[in-house]
Amino acid sequence: MQCQCLMVQMLALVLPVLSLDCDATGMLQSSSARPKQDTAWPRDADQKNMVFYNLYVGDVEDIPVVSDFVKAQLSHLDAARHSLRIHSIGAIQKTSELELEPQLAALAETTELIHHDEAQENSTLHDLWSYCRDPKVSSEVVVYLHSKGSFHPHQYQAEKREYMTIGAVSKECTNMPEMCNVCSSRMSPFPTPHTPGNMWAARCSYISKLIDPLLFEDAMDMFVAKHHDSQCADSDDSCRGLKRFSNEHWVYSHFDARPCDLDSSHSYFWGSPGEKNLQAVVDFVSLAPARVLQPAPRFDFKSYRGAGW
Repeated sequence: MQCQCLMVQMLALVLPVLSLDCDATGMLQSSSARPKQDTAWPRDADQKNMVFYNLYVGDVEDIPVVSDFVKAQLSHLDAARHSLRIHSIGAIQKTSELELEPQLAALAETTELIHHDEAQENSTLHDLWSYCRDPKVSSEVVVYLHSKGSFHPHQYQAEKREYMTIGAVSKECTNMPEMCNVCSSRMSPFPTPHTPGNMWAARCSYISKLIDPLLFEDAMDMFVAKHHDSQCADSDDSCRGLKRFSNEHWVYSHFDARPCDLDSSHSYFWGSPGEKNLQAVVDFVSLAPARVLQPAPRFDFKSYRGAGW
């Protein structure tokens, strides 16, 4: 448990934090008085959610396959509720190259696409963070999605991508209650606080408190170098929240994080779904009753610790 809190306490290296303690889930808590909710302007019921989409296509030959990923994910967006900002890394330079179906045309008309020849996920997160630092949008809820599987294809990747997308863009998450400031299909406190697949909705009033995502990977490296974690192998970046895995930990790295998640099933906790829990992931996508918003983590810590590996 101590190691989970240590992974978050690295914020003390870069932010002026005073007295810090761990709660039972390993999330960082301040022993000083904490506000019951983030300070934010009242949210307009007609306000759109800005969706930040990290798109990676390594080679022109991959465009047809990845385009299918994008079409499936964007089919869950509603032009009346969402605005879209795509950070495209690699081969795709224009929205037209995605060959979106006519039903997505209304959304595509308002889509911004920023192209990078080379970049990482934290470039898109940096844009989301920068957007949220504007006080005029402090009441907004933003959504983060990415084309999971376009860089590291795995078995059951399509099912997990759908599972994470459904939660992040859901009305439950984009209209999350005041007790939450980050919402996703599943939040896990183990091995570091994260959302498996790293797709979520979050309040700008909370996001604006986080450190710049472009600085976070180095800050995690500095912290772990000073606090060796014996439960993680030195080469296991996923266990320690390092390198690209630091992007999954970033949204929960502030001690004011109040996560909620939707998956009520006691079958899938984190990691890549396998044959034993694949049906629970599929059911979450197809059966709305499986989605019940609750503060996270919703299960005892042992449930998460015994899963994933």
